[in-house]
Amino acid sequence: MILRVLLALLGVVFTAFGVNVGAGGIASLGLQVDPSFVASSDPAAYAIQDSHVRFMGGVFTCVGLSFVWGAMRGPQAYGFLMLLSAFVTVGGIFRLTGMLPGAVWPSFGAELILMPALAFWLNRTRET
Repeated sequence: MILRVLLALLGVVFTAFGVNVGAGGIASLGLQVDPSFVASSDPAAYAIQDSHVRFMGGVFTCVGLSFVWGAMRGPQAYGFLMLLSAFVTVGGIFRLTGMLPGAVWPSFGAELILMPALAFWLNRTRET
Protein backbone atom coordinates (compact mmCIF):
# COMPACT_ATOMS: atom_id res chain seq x y z
CA MET A 1 0.00 0.00 0.00
CA ILE A 2 2.85 2.41 0.83
CA LEU A 3 4.42 1.71 -2.55
CA ARG A 4 1.19 2.45 -4.39
CA VAL A 5 0.70 5.75 -2.54
CA LEU A 6 4.31 6.70 -3.30
CA LEU A 7 3.80 5.87 -6.99
CA ALA A 8 0.64 7.98 -7.13
CA LEU A 9 2.34 10.95 -5.45
CA LEU A 10 5.34 10.65 -7.73
CA GLY A 11 3.00 10.53 -10.70
CA VAL A 12 1.16 13.66 -9.59
CA VAL A 13 4.46 15.55 -9.15
CA PHE A 14 5.77 14.40 -12.55
CA THR A 15 2.46 15.31 -14.19
CA ALA A 16 2.45 18.79 -12.62
CA PHE A 17 6.03 19.45 -13.75
CA GLY A 18 5.23 18.12 -17.21
CA VAL A 19 2.17 20.35 -17.59
CA ASN A 20 4.19 23.30 -16.25
CA VAL A 21 6.68 22.96 -19.10
CA GLY A 22 4.37 21.44 -21.71
CA ALA A 23 1.85 24.27 -21.48
CA GLY A 24 4.34 27.00 -20.61
CA GLY A 25 7.29 26.15 -22.83
CA ILE A 26 10.80 27.29 -21.97
CA ALA A 27 9.48 30.08 -19.75
CA SER A 28 7.13 27.57 -18.06
CA LEU A 29 3.95 28.43 -16.22
CA GLY A 30 5.98 29.46 -13.19
CA LEU A 31 5.55 26.36 -11.03
CA GLN A 32 9.30 26.00 -10.42
CA VAL A 33 10.76 29.38 -11.39
CA ASP A 34 9.55 32.84 -12.33
CA PRO A 35 8.77 32.78 -16.09
CA SER A 36 10.57 36.09 -16.59
CA PHE A 37 13.95 34.36 -16.23
CA VAL A 38 14.27 33.84 -19.98
CA ALA A 39 14.82 36.32 -22.77
CA SER A 40 15.58 35.66 -26.41
CA SER A 41 17.51 37.63 -28.98
CA ASP A 42 16.38 35.32 -31.81
CA PRO A 43 12.60 34.82 -31.82
CA ALA A 44 12.66 32.22 -34.62
CA ALA A 45 15.25 30.02 -32.87
CA TYR A 46 13.43 30.49 -29.57
CA ALA A 47 10.15 29.35 -31.12
CA ILE A 48 11.78 26.14 -32.42
CA GLN A 49 13.38 25.31 -29.07
CA ASP A 50 10.21 26.28 -27.20
CA SER A 51 8.25 23.84 -29.34
CA HIS A 52 10.73 21.06 -28.55
CA VAL A 53 10.55 21.86 -24.82
CA ARG A 54 6.72 21.79 -24.93
CA PHE A 55 6.88 18.37 -26.60
CA MET A 56 9.20 17.07 -23.88
CA GLY A 57 6.85 18.52 -21.26
CA GLY A 58 4.05 16.51 -22.85
CA VAL A 59 6.17 13.37 -22.72
CA PHE A 60 7.00 14.04 -19.06
CA THR A 61 3.27 14.54 -18.37
CA CYS A 62 2.64 11.09 -19.82
CA VAL A 63 5.38 9.59 -17.64
CA GLY A 64 3.63 11.10 -14.62
CA LEU A 65 0.24 9.81 -15.69
CA SER A 66 1.81 6.38 -16.20
CA PHE A 67 2.99 6.34 -12.59
CA VAL A 68 -0.53 7.25 -11.44
CA TRP A 69 -1.93 4.49 -13.66
CA GLY A 70 0.64 2.04 -12.30
CA ALA A 71 -0.32 2.93 -8.72
CA MET A 72 -3.92 2.06 -9.51
CA ARG A 73 -3.06 -1.03 -11.53
CA GLY A 74 -0.71 -2.59 -9.02
CA PRO A 75 1.95 -5.27 -9.48
CA GLN A 76 0.92 -6.05 -13.08
CA ALA A 77 2.24 -2.60 -14.05
CA TYR A 78 5.45 -2.70 -12.03
CA GLY A 79 7.61 -4.01 -14.89
CA PHE A 80 6.57 -1.04 -17.03
CA LEU A 81 7.19 1.36 -14.13
CA MET A 82 10.65 -0.12 -13.68
CA LEU A 83 11.36 0.78 -17.30
CA LEU A 84 10.10 4.33 -16.75
CA SER A 85 12.29 4.57 -13.64
CA ALA A 86 15.27 3.61 -15.79
CA PHE A 87 14.30 6.31 -18.32
CA VAL A 88 14.25 8.93 -15.54
CA THR A 89 17.66 7.72 -14.34
CA VAL A 90 19.09 8.05 -17.85
CA GLY A 91 17.61 11.55 -18.02
CA GLY A 92 19.45 12.36 -14.81
CA ILE A 93 22.70 11.08 -16.26
CA PHE A 94 22.25 13.49 -19.17
CA ARG A 95 22.34 16.37 -16.67
CA LEU A 96 26.07 15.67 -16.45
CA THR A 97 26.47 17.11 -19.95
CA GLY A 98 25.70 20.60 -18.63
CA MET A 99 25.93 22.77 -15.55
CA LEU A 100 24.61 21.39 -12.25
CA PRO A 101 23.61 24.42 -10.18
CA GLY A 102 22.95 23.83 -6.49
CA ALA A 103 19.18 24.01 -6.89
CA VAL A 104 19.29 20.99 -9.24
CA TRP A 105 21.15 18.66 -6.86
CA PRO A 106 18.02 17.35 -5.06
CA SER A 107 16.44 16.37 -8.39
CA PHE A 108 19.72 14.94 -9.65
CA GLY A 109 20.08 12.85 -6.51
CA ALA A 110 16.52 11.59 -6.81
CA GLU A 111 17.09 10.63 -10.44
CA LEU A 112 20.35 8.78 -9.81
CA ILE A 113 19.65 7.26 -6.40
CA LEU A 114 15.94 7.19 -5.60
CA MET A 115 14.65 6.10 -9.02
CA PRO A 116 16.92 3.02 -9.14
CA ALA A 117 15.88 2.29 -5.54
CA LEU A 118 12.24 2.57 -6.60
CA ALA A 119 12.88 0.19 -9.50
CA PHE A 120 14.47 -2.27 -7.07
CA TRP A 121 11.46 -1.97 -4.75
CA LEU A 122 9.06 -2.46 -7.66
CA ASN A 123 10.98 -5.56 -8.74
CA ARG A 124 10.96 -7.02 -5.23
CA THR A 125 7.24 -6.36 -4.83
CA ARG A 126 6.44 -7.74 -8.28
CA GLU A 127 8.19 -11.00 -7.50
CA THR A 128 6.34 -11.71 -4.24
